[in-house]
Amino acid sequence: MNRHPRHLLRGLTLLFSGWLAATAGAAESRIARHGDWMVGCDNLGRCAALGMSSAIDATGAGVAIRIAGDALAPGGWSMALIPIGASPSGLTIGPSADALVPADARRDLDAAQTARWLDALRSGVPITLHGPDAARWSAPSAEGFTQAWRELSRARLTMPPGTRGPERRRLAPAVEVFSSSRLPVQMLHVACPDGGRDLRRFAWANQATLWSVTCAGPRQLWLLEPAPYQSLVPLQLPDAGAASIAAGTAGLTNSAFEFDFGILRASEHPPGREDCGIQRAWAFDGREWYLLERREMPRCVGLEPSDWIATYSRR
Repeated sequence: MNRHPRHLLRGLTLLFSGWLAATAGAAESRIARHGDWMVGCDNLGRCAALGMSSAIDATGAGVAIRIAGDALAPGGWSMALIPIGASPSGLTIGPSADALVPADARRDLDAAQTARWLDALRSGVPITLHGPDAARWSAPSAEGFTQAWRELSRARLTMPPGTRGPERRRLAPAVEVFSSSRLPVQMLHVACPDGGRDLRRFAWANQATLWSVTCAGPRQLWLLEPAPYQSLVPLQLPDAGAASIAAGTAGLTNSAFEFDFGILRASEHPPGREDCGIQRAWAFDGREWYLLERREMPRCVGLEPSDWIATYSRR
């Protein structure tokens, strides 16, 4: 016998009109692009610039340059070289060809190298590649760097002194509930025109319950039951300085709830790709949901999410 038939039906009925009208519209990017370079900052003043040649899209082989720093801290810029595509051998790069490109992983330049590179790039010295296989590799143009550097410098000037950003609240772990109680088929049809599948529920110690059901491909609906036998509430999740995300009506793509930590993650990316798009993470503190992190990558070139540009962070 189902434990929740009436109040679940009431909650799911509210979803029907929203689901029919919902579309997976493109999320607004918070990344500025200047030629081969893109720049972004999070709300704490931590900024990053990524340089990648446009030729990578055609050749699949190149070297990305990542520059990161804290707009609130004096100096402290870091720089990394990230090979994209096949593993290079004996390839050097730089305004003076002084850095060996790693064969299979990123390489962080030391402070002295970083300072030399920044001085050269700010002066417009071109980035060059040298080695036996250099012809099929590409590096970002130094030309776009001037504008990218202005963006980084502007972030340092406009970030209010003493900015600390929102504090990370405590996480509320949950447990997944497995039982014979499941929504009747007709209720799934109310929530999802395709009937829905993979109904799951997670419970917290305060007796709140999170429900998810997969509808129309990879999109999941997320609903909160604040207390036993209360009506389901479609989740509205906060975003970084933008309208909230209708996770309970429009749904989330490629989403999963890490119940051991109480963190809900979702990613938006083009079909067949996972190396670009927007990744977000939210947490539930027992009372409300809050945004943990947002990372973006406008270009699909094979960069790991850890090298994407963070546009929102909790300290």
